[in-house]
Amino acid sequence: MLNEFISLFRMRNLLVAFFKYFLFWLTYFLMSKLIFLLYNFSLTSSLTFAEILGIFRYGMKMDLSMVSYLMLIPGILISFSFLFKPKILGGVFRFYTLFLLLLITFVNLLDLGLYPHWGTA
Repeated sequence: MLNEFISLFRMRNLLVAFFKYFLFWLTYFLMSKLIFLLYNFSLTSSLTFAEILGIFRYGMKMDLSMVSYLMLIPGILISFSFLFKPKILGGVFRFYTLFLLLLITFVNLLDLGLYPHWGTA
């Protein structure tokens, strides 16, 4: 009975962590969009408030889609978390997160610099 309670408690903690991880990436993409608009203020200052809200509203669909793809590997790892020691699982999550942060931030930085020249993101 105690082992079942411990297993349920551990699974609950993993699901909460998974949800927080999802929110982390969603927040990251929202902040990236905001930084993009602020960085290109000379181009975006002519947009109306409704157009800016539209950017975030329509962009949310793409952000949710991208975050869902990014959550695939963590979801699989959590599904099979009983096979791994928590320390190993934590290390894999840290590596995965750092790798994606570096890669996506690099792409976002390129986008910041290229948008004014190319006129498209």
